[in-house]
Amino acid sequence: MVTSMSNDLQRLEKKSVREIPTKRLVHAMNSGQALHDDMHAWWAETDRKPRWVLSEDGRVLELVVNMPDMPPVDTWHLRANDIAQNLRGVMDAVARYAAMEFVGRTSKSKIKFPTAMLETDVEWQQWKGHKVFPADVVERFRQIQPFATRRLTLDGLRRFSNSEKHDFEVTASFLGSSAVIPHEVMPTSCEFPDAEIRNGQQTVLRVTYPQPIEAPELGPDDYAFSVWLRVAKWTPPLGWESEAGPDTEADGDKVDIRLLEALDNWAHEVGWALAFITGQYPSATEAPQGTLNLS
Repeated sequence: MVTSMSNDLQRLEKKSVREIPTKRLVHAMNSGQALHDDMHAWWAETDRKPRWVLSEDGRVLELVVNMPDMPPVDTWHLRANDIAQNLRGVMDAVARYAAMEFVGRTSKSKIKFPTAMLETDVEWQQWKGHKVFPADVVERFRQIQPFATRRLTLDGLRRFSNSEKHDFEVTASFLGSSAVIPHEVMPTSCEFPDAEIRNGQQTVLRVTYPQPIEAPELGPDDYAFSVWLRVAKWTPPLGWESEAGPDTEADGDKVDIRLLEALDNWAHEVGWALAFITGQYPSATEAPQGTLNLS
């Protein structure tokens, strides 16, 4: 437990402040693990038929995957949304139970956790203006804000949990590695025609060659299956850098993020924030190593 510097901060360390938020966090994490396990079980049991398809003139080679059974992305969509809402609920719960320590079970304790990208954001300014917490407790909440940590994760969870269910999609796709392309002849072009599986099929890769080739053998490791969370593209405020990286793909006004990775990152950040606010972990900037103790 972190040694507090005031009686006010000691009140945040009471078990009653973190007990319900911790139960919600455990529930969300268990739900995320169950979704992970179900996805992998579906993948292990599904009948997929990948093959190379060579054009008649031998110059165009396509990696095509047929799937008689489509991935249950609609179900995964609903479960992902439930997990995200529970994670957001963890943060609102810790703010509410912390408030009860100072104003009791009154209308003033019905407060939500703020998430602000800038210290000048209206949400943060209004939250401070509630006058529920003393200054040192407000400072504890301030230190875990995205504008203080320079991490976008909590704001990403906020934006996602505030979106309507029709504002995001869960999609599934196969990815082919450039390593599977035959290298005896240098291709003139390489395309990825289908972004996702549709109607039980996806053309993952299309390679064009300057001269006829022979279709290669296709191994089980030459392609991978991924599930994506497709959300509206978002531009951070001035001074921030985009989260886009190797596991994020942009397409027009949408961006694709690996679903399980997004849920894992949100759960980690929420657990970190909960532990920091309730005095169970000392730093808002140095990431926890191993398992946090919130008992």
